[in-house]
Formats: sequence, C-alpha cells, structure tokens
Amino acid sequence: MHVPEPRPILAERVRRHLGVRQGESEPAVLLGLQLMLGIGSVICLKSAADALFLSQFDAERLPLVDLAITALVGVAVGFYIRLSNRFPVSRLIGFSQIFLASNLLVFWLLMDWQVVAVLLYIWVGIFAVLVPSQVWSLAGLVFDTRQAKRLFALIGSGGILGAALGGRFASVVGSMFGPQNLLLPTLGGLLLCAALVFRLTACTASGERVLKKGASGQKASIRESFRLIRSRRYLRLMAGVLLLSTVVGTLIKYQFKATAKAHYLGDETALVVFFGDFNGHIAVISFLFHVLLSGRLLRWIGVGLTLLVLPFSLSLGASTLLFSGSLGTAIFARGSDLGFRHSIDRASIELLYVPISTALRAQVKSFLDMVVSRSADGLASGILLLVLTVLHFGLDQISWVSLGFVAAWLGVLWQLRKEYLYTLRTSIERKDVSPEELLRSVTQSAPNAELEMTLQSSDQRAVETAVDWMQYGGATGERAQLASLLTHDSGVIRRKTMAVVATNGLEDYGRDVRKFLELEPDIEARWQGLTYLENEDPVEAAKAVEGFLDSDDRNLAATAAAWLLHRGEGKLSGAEQRFRVYIEWAAGSDSTTRATAARLIGFAPSEDSTRSALSRFLRDNNGEVIRAALLSAANVKPTQEVPIILAALGDRRQRRAARGALAAFGEPILDELNDSLRKPSVDLVARRALPRVMSTVGGPKAARLLLAQLNQPDRDLRHRVLRALIRIRENQPEVRFDHQKTSELVVEELRRYYSENLLLSGIPSNGLGPGARFLQRALQERLKERVDSIFRLLELVYPQREISDAYYGTLSGSPELRSNAIEFLDSRLGNPVRQILLPVLEDSGSRRLLETARDLFGLEPVAYPGLLQRLLETPDPWLQACACYVASENGSTDLLPRVEGLAQSDDPLVAETATLAYIQLSRRENEPR
Repeated sequence: MHVPEPRPILAERVRRHLGVRQGESEPAVLLGLQLMLGIGSVICLKSAADALFLSQFDAERLPLVDLAITALVGVAVGFYIRLSNRFPVSRLIGFSQIFLASNLLVFWLLMDWQVVAVLLYIWVGIFAVLVPSQVWSLAGLVFDTRQAKRLFALIGSGGILGAALGGRFASVVGSMFGPQNLLLPTLGGLLLCAALVFRLTACTASGERVLKKGASGQKASIRESFRLIRSRRYLRLMAGVLLLSTVVGTLIKYQFKATAKAHYLGDETALVVFFGDFNGHIAVISFLFHVLLSGRLLRWIGVGLTLLVLPFSLSLGASTLLFSGSLGTAIFARGSDLGFRHSIDRASIELLYVPISTALRAQVKSFLDMVVSRSADGLASGILLLVLTVLHFGLDQISWVSLGFVAAWLGVLWQLRKEYLYTLRTSIERKDVSPEELLRSVTQSAPNAELEMTLQSSDQRAVETAVDWMQYGGATGERAQLASLLTHDSGVIRRKTMAVVATNGLEDYGRDVRKFLELEPDIEARWQGLTYLENEDPVEAAKAVEGFLDSDDRNLAATAAAWLLHRGEGKLSGAEQRFRVYIEWAAGSDSTTRATAARLIGFAPSEDSTRSALSRFLRDNNGEVIRAALLSAANVKPTQEVPIILAALGDRRQRRAARGALAAFGEPILDELNDSLRKPSVDLVARRALPRVMSTVGGPKAARLLLAQLNQPDRDLRHRVLRALIRIRENQPEVRFDHQKTSELVVEELRRYYSENLLLSGIPSNGLGPGARFLQRALQERLKERVDSIFRLLELVYPQREISDAYYGTLSGSPELRSNAIEFLDSRLGNPVRQILLPVLEDSGSRRLLETARDLFGLEPVAYPGLLQRLLETPDPWLQACACYVASENGSTDLLPRVEGLAQSDDPLVAETATLAYIQLSRRENEPR
C-alpha cells in the first residue's frame, strides 16, 4: 500500500496558514531573508556604533551627529537617485550593498582612530535607512496590492527575526571581542543579502520584467521627487506621517540612550551588551506578536486602522517617561517604538505605496524613505538642542514634546486613511465618455457644406441619416433645406425634420409647419407641429387651428378640436361637440381612423364619452388601435381598465405602451402591481414586465416593494427585479435602500454562489461526456451571473460608480488593476459581506472556497450522483434540462423517477429533455443484466 509523503501535505498546510499561494513562496522567502539580514545588520551595527560613540562622547552630542546624518543623507539619496536613472533596480541594489560591505572593511581597518567612531555612527544612520528601504522597494515591485496585504506581514517577520538575531549576536560577540569586531560578520551578511537580490530577479516572473529594466522610464531627481510629492495630497500626507513618526521615535530614542549612558556610566562593553540584549529581546517579543496578529490585523481592520497602532503605543511609552526616568521606563518607551515600527507599522506603510503607479513609486519612494525620514531626524535633533540648551528641559520633560507630535500624527493619519481609499478608487476608475457627448462632438465636426449637400440628395436613406446628424449636432438657420424636408414624400424624413425644428427652436418655419400638418397623418408629429406654431406666434397659431377645424381631412379637424379642448377653448369654438361626433364616427370606421381617434383621446380632456370610447378601443381587435389606446390611457388614467392594461403586458407588441400607461398612475398603483408580481396565477410574461413599470414609477415605496421581490423563484424575473432596482438607483439617487436588508440579500446570493460552486467542484475532472462538459459550462455561467447580481446589489447601498468600477476592475486582464479593485472593496465594504465576498474574487483556489462554504454556511461537498439529484430538484429550468441530459448520458437509472416527473414540467425545454432522458433510461433499466 502506497503511503503519501507527509512533507508536501505539511508544506501545503503551512503555506495555507501563512496565506502564501502558488508561485509566491520563493520570492516571499527571499525577501524575508533579505530583510532579516538587512535588519540584523542594522541592529548589530547600531549596537556597535552607539556603544563606541557613547563611550567616547557625551549624550548631549547625539543631536549634533544626527544633524550631520540628515545633511549627508540628502547627498547620498541624490547620488542614489541619479544612479537609478542609469542602472536596473536589481543591479543597483545588489552592487550598492556590495559597496556598503566594502565600507565596513575600511572602518574595521581604521578603528584605532577616534574620529572613526563618529564616522561610523553617521554611516550607520544612513545605512539603517537605505538597506531596509531597498528590500521593501523590491517587495513593492514584485507583489501587487492583494499579495502585499497577505505577504508583507510575513516578510516583515523576517526583519523582526533579524533584529532578534542581530541583537543577540551583538550582545554575545560584542562582550567577548569588543564592539569593533562586530563589523566583519556584518560584512558577510551584507554580501549574502546582495546575492539574494540577484536570485530574486532570476526566480520571479514579475521581478524579471520589472527589476531588470528598472521601474521608471523618467529621469528622477530629488527636485523632481519633491515636486511630485508636493503636487499630490496623498503623497503629502504620507510624507507627513513619516516625518511625525520619525520625530517622535528620535525623541524617545534620545531619552533611551541618555538614560542608558547614565545608568552604565559610559562603560563601552556594558553598553554594547545592553543594547544587544535589549534589541534581541524586544525583537523576539515583536516577532511573536507580528506572526500571531499582524497579518490578521491587516485583514480584519485594514491598513488605515493598523497604522494607528504605533502612535498609540508611543504615546503610552512617552507618558511613562513623564512619571519616571528609570532605565525600566526608558526600556518600555523604546520598546513601544521598536516593537511595532519595523513590523506591523512598516508593513502597513509599505502597503500605502502599492496603489501608486510603478513609475511614480520609483520616483518618490527613495525620497520619502530616506530624505523625509532623515529630515525628521534633523528636525528632532534641532528640537532637542532647543529644549535642552535654551529651554533647559529635563530628560522627562521631552515627553511633552513627543506627545504633542503624536497628536498631530494621529490627525494626519485620519486624513491619510480616507485618502488611501480615494487613491485606490482613482486607480480603478474608468474614464468613460458619454455616448451622447461623443455623437454630438462627431456631428458638430461634420462640414456644413457636405451636410447640406446630403440633405438635397435624392437618396432617402442618405437624407434621413443627415437629419439624424442634425438632431444630435444641432441645426442652424443657414440650413434652409429643412423647410423643403418638412413636406418631403417620406413620412419618416418629415417627422424627423419636424423634431429637429421643434427641438432646436428654429424660427420662421411657421408656413412650412402648416403645410406639414396638412400632409402628415401621425398624431404625435401633428401635436409637435401645433406646439411649435404656438411657441412661434400664438396669434397665427390660433388662426391656423381655426382653419384646420373646417378641413376636409376629418383627422386633422379632430386634431385641431383636441388642441382647442386641451387649451380650454373647446366650448367657445364648438370643438367639444365636433370632437365627440368624430370619436363616435371613428369607432365604426377603419383601423387607421380608430387608431387616430384612440390616440387623440389622450390629448383631449377626459370626460365620460371619451373614457367609454377609450374602453372600446382598448378591447379592439387591431393591434395598432390597442397601442394607441394604451398611449392615451397614460393621460386619461382609467382606473377601471387596469386589468386590461396589465393583460396587455403579455403581448410583446403592446408591452411598451402598456408599461407607460401603468406607470402614469404613479404611486397609487404600486400595491396592485406588487400583488400581481407575487401571484403565480398571473401570466409569467406579464409579471416579468412589472418590475420595469415599478421602477418607472420610482420612489422609496417602489424600491422597498421591489427589494422584497428579490426572492422570486423564477431566475429571469429575479434578474428583472434587480435591474429595476438599479434603474431607480440611477434615476433617483436620493432614494435610500435598506442597508441591512440589502446586505442580507447579498449574503444569500453569496450562499447560492458557494452552493453552486460545490456542485461544480463535484463534477469529475476526467472522463466527462459532452453532456457533463456542457453542464460544467452552465454552472460556470451561473456563477458569473451570481457575481454580477452581487455587485448590482452592492450598488444599491454604496456609491454606484465606485462599485461599478471595482467590478470591472476585478474582471480586468490587468493584474495591477484587478488587485487594486479587490483591495478597494476590502477597504470599502463591511462585514459579513467583505469576509464572504473576497475569497470569491481573489481566485484563492477551490480548497479555500470549499473551506469557506463549510465554515460560513455549513455546506459540504456533494458526490456526483447526489449532485445530479440536487440539480434535478433545482428551480432553474436550464440546469434541470442539463441534469436530465447528463443522467441519460451516464445511465443513472436511480434518477428515473425524478426524470419522469420533470417530463410533465411547464417549461417546454425541460419537458422535452426529460422525456427523451426518460426513454433512454427506461431502455437501460430494462436491458438484461
């Protein structure tokens, strides 16, 4: 019996626990090792440099050398940035670390000179900023936003481990051989770190693409970096956070070092052992906290709130120093800083860089990490000189200054938290162009002469197209061809020309419009013409209408009568009697006249005789007459005819007019529409049209009623209800949807997603017939529809454009855009939606989805035979038909009773498929065994 190797299983469990996915292990380990070696070297060298300096000089001189470090960092960073314009990132980082290692050899050889202690202290100050920054720069280039959120905490744990090892190493080796002999072992660590950089470039696909060619195609400089930071609020806030954070840390560091020197009376060996032990022990504590909580904090509360951990811990440390100046309180205060600065705070700060474009990040990151941080050291040193020499503060009173800066730091962090979300939002925003604006700009760019020549063409299709262009692009008085087009032989061209003239308010077309009215039989167009005449010259319009009353064209005369009735002048001119006689005559005339009369009823004031005629026209046997009557019903609002109008929704030809008629009743009809939507006895085709009607009515009541209808068993009807809700959201942004109810619906939709995903995962991956493969595709399509529905629901309670852009970002082929979109949703959505949705979007693998389905919903995987049984019982007709086919294909005779029942389904596709499957399975069951 073959026993599987336990090692791969254990490795898979470790990767899953740490959040590491396929292809991420090696680069994450290499970056963690680099950070471990880099931070270990920094801690080791700082212990040596602090001990050598404090054994030879007073602590009051620390601010002076910190000012020197600030000045020299600017020179070093400027030189480093210029080199970044000439060399690929990987080569620059690798060879710069080799160069720094050679510096250590020089310091070790010249250690007998007293000035070397000062130079080493300054050099270590620059080194401590450069090397960790290089590692995090590489991490930001290799991993995208979502990977960074999962892996930066893990990578940061390498730095904490390095601090623990470096501190312990400095304590042991420094006590045995002296602090100056810590330089040579550190040299070896730096060379190994450089080797890891080159290995990272070779093993990482994205690293090979980005790290070899460099991150920026522009010439970077300190001046350009400063300009970019000053021009962007997000970068200004980041710079502010780094500045204030470093100032507070430097003030507390000075209090710590001064207290240690006073306690050990400047003893070199005792100091190096103390600094080494302190750094080692605090790193171990920080490592345990980091491994257990850092990644979880980033996932649970996000970047914005995680950044608050360090300032709160430093405020606590500074407060303890106010009440006691003992070495114990100094250790606590400094430990509050180091315990979080190089672990969770550093991981959080690095996440802030990820939404920034690669080119911009390359130009500003070195400046922020080195220049801003060192400038903050210089500012803190200046503050120390001021408070110690001018204000004569005691060591404990420096904490008041620290607390003041912590308060400012928290204020900037609160602004940065909102700006981080806005930056993510901007990074996924689609730059859409309105189709109307685009068409208008195209039409306005068309040459006038060419357009006017087209209007004179004998080709009716060309003329019609030119008139359409004018409708979008606007018309001017110089286009005199419009006058002739109002009496064109083509009714389509006449009506479109009338729309251009009326819409653009063109003047001096009165005579031509009167000719148009005599020629055009369409009631809507005639009414538009009469409105134009009224706006152009009311007196002349009145004369024209009076002339039309005596026209031989009875439809035109009736239109004029309806116009007068509409204006309240019907009794003075006898129009009321004429209109009533016309309606009675039209009721027994041909279908065209009946349709005209039915439509004119909608324009004239409602009265008993016309309402009675409208009822007859609604029951006419001609479709055009019914459509005209439905259009008029939108004006008349005959309450007693609502059942007839509802029935018209089932006729595709009358549906649009029926929707308009029902929507015209407004909010009072919503309850009746809602009842019809609930009743299975109402024709399903008509029910599917009702959500559109309710969305047209709109308002909070329509939104509430539709939201309650999202549990409809019919998939198409449920989809139409959701579309109606989105339409209300788009057209009436002031309408508010119940956030809790909507979240519950999203969670239910996610439960269905996980359930269907379990069914999909239960289909064997090998030996599938064509039916099973088709079933796989059907389930995959259903999963896509579920995700689409989830985002549509989210649009009801979150800013619509934000969610829409995030959705399209998740579908994007760009890994960076997709990652930023998911990170935006992670920062924007609340629980439990965020907790359940993110595994779906992150392509985290079927195993994690199965675990999430079990943990959150209690869903378990389904075996293949049980899967088919469940699909046959689903209310989805399409999946039922697919399952019937697969059952027949597999010869699953145990499913025969269920297949037989589906043969009587109301759905024709299900019934036909089930009937054929039943025949096949019956033959299989009756075959001799």
